[in-house]
Amino acid sequence: MRRGRVSGAALLACVLLAGCEDSNPFPKDHCTLASIGDMEVLTPRGSPVIPVTLDGHKVAMTVDTGAAFSALSGSIAEKFELPQTMSNHLVGGIDGTAFASLATIESLGVGIGSIHNIVLTVTPAQMNRTIAGLPMAGLFGGDFLYNYDVYFDLPDRQFSFYREFNCPADKDIDLGWPNGFYVLPFEEGQAGHFGDQTKIVIPVTINGHKITAVLDSGAYRTMINLDDAHSLGVTDAQLAADHRVEVGGIIGQAQVAHVHRFASIDIGPEHFTDVPMVVADTQAPSLLGADFIRTHRMLISYRRDRIFIERHAHPAPPSPALGQPAAAAGPAPR
Repeated sequence: MRRGRVSGAALLACVLLAGCEDSNPFPKDHCTLASIGDMEVLTPRGSPVIPVTLDGHKVAMTVDTGAAFSALSGSIAEKFELPQTMSNHLVGGIDGTAFASLATIESLGVGIGSIHNIVLTVTPAQMNRTIAGLPMAGLFGGDFLYNYDVYFDLPDRQFSFYREFNCPADKDIDLGWPNGFYVLPFEEGQAGHFGDQTKIVIPVTINGHKITAVLDSGAYRTMINLDDAHSLGVTDAQLAADHRVEVGGIIGQAQVAHVHRFASIDIGPEHFTDVPMVVADTQAPSLLGADFIRTHRMLISYRRDRIFIERHAHPAPPSPALGQPAAAAGPAPR
């Protein structure tokens, strides 16, 4: 069983399906993945954003596998006049750390379910923008996601939360993808100030050297931190000559980064060459971002510590477009 720090949002994982372990309405001789509803991904690019309801208001939230905690933006908490209390809860991201308050939500609706009277972290970052006409409200983080199998079908802009019933943990899940799939094992992050044990840490090979990266759907693009870039042979002089972009995170402060072309990157059995990736001077881990997830169908099984990824005849690498801002889709408590 996955170990992690659980906030009030994690209670939602059981209630939405009435899916506690003692409630199993499915035949015991069949492995069943039960969904709380297939949801449309509102964003055509970048981090996946889904529609939800917050105290009866239609809003949008990012699905963020790199965030430790589910959270609301400060602007939404103020707009809906949610009761808030200060706390000593410290959140951090690629642009620093900050103390966060807590807000009480009377009703949060996701898919076909809802839960009442929960408490979520309120981040300092303001999110004064809309997606598909819905105000951005915050994100679902690891405290919520690890209760599910999380299914991304971003090529078709679909997303689902699943719960497994009668599925042996020692057997892979075959989703019937016509090109087959490969399995990418992952490790749980180490416990730390930001609840890192909820993160998905995977091995990647860049320029022939192995590093680890966090699978982060909340990161608009794949990012290599400066220490890892140096270990891969990238010099400060090379970065100074690279294209400059801005990245942002939990504090909402822009930070200058660079887009550097790496000779190769290997993710599982997939091999890509001449790949541009963002390099940032940050204490955060390197991130495999939404640019990779966008080109694949995948099921993240926290129960198994495995990612099932559809094989492609012509897979696409993470490839940020030069000249575009490299900010994350929303505030991400790391």
